[in-house]
Amino acid sequence: MSVTLVDFPWNQIMQFGLGTLKLAPRDFWSLSVQELNAALRAYQWEAVSRPSRRDIEQMMERYPDNQP
Repeated sequence: MSVTLVDFPWNQIMQFGLGTLKLAPRDFWSLSVQELNAALRAYQWEAVSRPSRRDIEQMMERYPDNQP
């Protein structure tokens, strides 16, 4: 059985932690793997759970604020 190792995506992980989350370097490097994974999952969930502009427009048409 052979195992292929993939380089860990340090650049993307640091970009996410330091850039997107705006963590101080000290805080970023003190995260456990589980904490970092939870932050990634939460951010991904938030990003996909937002309605699109089209969804909002459809809801505005369906439920107008000034109903007669």
